[in-house]
Amino acid sequence: MQKNIGSKTIGSKTILETNVDEIKRLRNAIEEKIGRKAEAPVDFNYIAMQIKQDVGDSVSVSTLKRIWGYVSYKSKPSKSILSIMARFVGYTSWKSFCESKDVSSYIESEDLSGKVINAAEINMGDIVEIEWRPNRYCKLECIGKKLFKVVESHNSKLFPGNVFHAELFGKGMPFYVTDLQQNYSEGRIYVAGERHGLTSVKVKTKTMN
Repeated sequence: MQKNIGSKTIGSKTILETNVDEIKRLRNAIEEKIGRKAEAPVDFNYIAMQIKQDVGDSVSVSTLKRIWGYVSYKSKPSKSILSIMARFVGYTSWKSFCESKDVSSYIESEDLSGKVINAAEINMGDIVEIEWRPNRYCKLECIGKKLFKVVESHNSKLFPGNVFHAELFGKGMPFYVTDLQQNYSEGRIYVAGERHGLTSVKVKTKTMN
């Protein structure tokens, strides 16, 4: 007899028994990644497009609207849908997202100190040092609002001189790079620490250097 832990089966469809807070954390993580709130139809179209592009699987616009509460619904989203959305923010599944203590403490407490650093709070000239597995390191300089330049790099696909935008730096969370300017190409997206997240984040202000 098959058992579903944390879920129940209705017909042939498995629905994850989850609470509102976990789904809210996932919504917040997605909004952090795309850099904007999902408040209008155009936002849900954008999220659906980004999920398809990054993950390869689809979540319909109507489903996203229901998950965000933009339209009313009674049933809970399926585990497969939540897993696609969790993969979009760097996790292997919905289960791995729920088990992530770093993401949980960051979103639920809304206290970013020591957990997540908003890129908008980093000033021009400040230095950010990040590390992730296996033995990867980058030293970045803030050269504008949410704009960074790679100063030093070891075992990484980011190279000295590369310029990109970033939204936030979080220990234990994947690091998302957008608008990457590399090898005469622009607009690329790169993810560091996609599976395990960053293992270290250090910010040195200009006055400390």
